[in-house]
Amino acid sequence: MKMYITGLGIISRVGNNKEDFWAGINNPEASRKSAYACPVELPKTIPNNVARRMDRFSRMTLIASMMAMEDSSLQERGFDPFRVGTVMNSGYGPIDSIHIFWNKLLSDGVEVVSPTVFASTVNNSGVGHTCIQLNLKGASTVFMGSDAVGYSGVLIEGGKADAILCGGVEEYCQELNDCYSELHVVDPDPDCLCRPLDRTRNGLRLTEGSAVLILENESIVEQNPDLIYCQVAASASAMSYTYPGIEEASLDPSQFVSVMRSAIELAGIGTSDIAGILMAAGGGRQADLIEAKAIKEVFGDLAAGIPVTSIKGAIGENFGASMNLNIAAGALTIRHGMMPMTVGCTEPDPVLGLDIVHTEPRKGDYRYILVNGYDISGCIFSTVLASAGR
Repeated sequence: MKMYITGLGIISRVGNNKEDFWAGINNPEASRKSAYACPVELPKTIPNNVARRMDRFSRMTLIASMMAMEDSSLQERGFDPFRVGTVMNSGYGPIDSIHIFWNKLLSDGVEVVSPTVFASTVNNSGVGHTCIQLNLKGASTVFMGSDAVGYSGVLIEGGKADAILCGGVEEYCQELNDCYSELHVVDPDPDCLCRPLDRTRNGLRLTEGSAVLILENESIVEQNPDLIYCQVAASASAMSYTYPGIEEASLDPSQFVSVMRSAIELAGIGTSDIAGILMAAGGGRQADLIEAKAIKEVFGDLAAGIPVTSIKGAIGENFGASMNLNIAAGALTIRHGMMPMTVGCTEPDPVLGLDIVHTEPRKGDYRYILVNGYDISGCIFSTVLASAGR
């Protein structure tokens, strides 16, 4: 059973729709930390009487889902609500609501804690509001750092759903940012977001984002082929012992090697077919290097000639949303026939030994591209995207 991307819903620091997102990840000015606000200003697309019963995490989930539904014309085409599922992923879930709830509980006691706030602390609160508002009654689950795209493929291939709203959502939390800063993994430069793949890279940058993909089975090819961005040819994942953004000294490239090889093999292609790679690289001194080493091990002599890029210099580190945002960028890469630039990288690190797209976007025939990612749980992902006309 084949699976295709037919809709994109995006919230990010560089734009809250696919057009602004694409322009933002190709804008060198996006590397300036002050260029765009964080937390981002959310589009006011939810009716006030609905929005006031939701926390920010739930609004981010619903808004991106509404965008994706509109982009795919799923509602206009008509759909069986029992055949449309929802699979969401997050690293920390509704962390602000959890923070508010526990602060109130510890300071004033259980008698004064709002039950409304408590209802927003559960990790599936966002997908619950989304299913209610969009009348989605199919298979539904929430991951806390796992392969949402891969599991969506299992549901579609197993006949459990015809379409899936597959999302990643992460909201900004200042206290969480402070914790990561104390671990010395956040870039201390006050004027730059981060510098992935650059010789002077010095850490990641916490931001926020949400990306929902509409994934559909192969019936879309005959019914509405013009809606297709690309095919999800294969997806693979593996667990590392630590989160690559923190325990950099103990990183093992074999995990990246394993998932990339598995994804390429499952797609039924060879390494020579991959025309570009969207890396997980977020500016970590060792994390970027380990991923580069894995790419060179997988692709051998071909590695130096494959265009690679990272979008995190423009959007920052989004934890549970980062892989979906990377896949969205991959889908747009195939649609535009252009690999986005690595914003924030002005002097590619020669030690990496890769062809880093960094001065401007690069045109090309991107029939197959590889998309990498990692999550706070230690899960490492690799997905092969293919042009629909391959």
